[in-house]
Amino acid sequence: MCSILLRSRWFLAGLLLATPGALNAGILDVPAEYSEIADALANAVPGDTVLVQEGGYIEGLLEIYPGVTLLAAGRREDSWIIMTDQLLMPAGDDSMEAILEGFTLWLPHPESVGTAIELDNPQSVVRDNHLLDYEYSLGGISLAVNAGAHIEGNLVASGRWYGIRLTSDVQECRLLYNTFAGCPQVSSSRPLDVWCDACYVEVRNNTWAYYPGELLIQRGDPGPVVNFVNNAFCIADIACSYPGGGDLQVEFRHNFFGDVEVDYDCEAVYGPGNIWGSGYWWDEFCDAEFCDYRVKPDSPLADGSEDGGPIGAWPVGCGPLDVHDSDPSFPTVMLSPPAPNPTSGKVHMSISAIDQAQLEVAVYDAAGRLVRELGSYQPNDKWMQIVWDGHDAIGRPVAPSTYFIVAETKTGRSVRRVQVLR
Repeated sequence: MCSILLRSRWFLAGLLLATPGALNAGILDVPAEYSEIADALANAVPGDTVLVQEGGYIEGLLEIYPGVTLLAAGRREDSWIIMTDQLLMPAGDDSMEAILEGFTLWLPHPESVGTAIELDNPQSVVRDNHLLDYEYSLGGISLAVNAGAHIEGNLVASGRWYGIRLTSDVQECRLLYNTFAGCPQVSSSRPLDVWCDACYVEVRNNTWAYYPGELLIQRGDPGPVVNFVNNAFCIADIACSYPGGGDLQVEFRHNFFGDVEVDYDCEAVYGPGNIWGSGYWWDEFCDAEFCDYRVKPDSPLADGSEDGGPIGAWPVGCGPLDVHDSDPSFPTVMLSPPAPNPTSGKVHMSISAIDQAQLEVAVYDAAGRLVRELGSYQPNDKWMQIVWDGHDAIGRPVAPSTYFIVAETKTGRSVRRVQVLR
């Protein structure tokens, strides 16, 4: 399903030009026309697509206004944005979508920015992204939905207090085929907080892996309507609170519940097809330790859903993933794409790692021969900057060719290709 979303991005720019009402649509290319994504968004008008080429970008405040699309031109794993401030979708013309699609987005620190992504446009679309951070903090919200949104096919791996929060002005919101993960499983937080009046929320085919977290539904006046279908829950409890005193309309159908404590005061309807497991059930997935939440073939999640497919966000089957498949794996070593690439001189990269093992970085040629060791590093919670000056181990400029920069620890590795020109 998510691979279809990925392929669809290649056609979006052309479809915009052929869509009635978007006759003035334009493509704003980053970095060909604009060196920074924020500058391109500031110059975009309704109907425009800001098309971001593969590479790594460090950005401050980003605002996607109604009618504007921020789209990765290449693969999600090769389109990185390291955020130092918020990403906003401001209110405006409620008839026009604002779209964020196809990126790996590193969220800003909760202490500096409480809410990483804030959606005030009821037509907000957040689709096929990896939204990541390693900051395990009791502050902050990964996604705050303040008006409405369509959120589909994302991996939201975060230790923030709220994974996603729906506030009082939400009209309608759909959460489809997402994985919300406290990765690794140490996050005592709320993966979902529904706190809206008279809103409609559809929650379908998501994986909620936030043990020991709490899914909270709060009464408004009138209360929300929330339908949970084909979700997998690995959280501590599902609870309700009553600030508004209105009636809740909550229904669960064809979901999988691990060792979840349910607050029956929610007066929820537990319809057909729900599966009640025991324990934390991480072994239902391929490799939950690294957030690979594909379903094992022999798991009850594999064929227990409403339509006969897997419960949760990801397909059935373990083993290697093709780069165009849905990829829920959470890398242990992150090396941003080299820039500039191709290069005739220095290349710059950012690097981080999930564990505290020694991190080795080196350059190899196309035959696999060691060209130069760039150093050993001790990972921490911050991104580290790496520079290769284009020279070999004894200081000579390397010949024009293709080289590979490899960063690895005992638990993982990341490889980036760089083309050297002279």
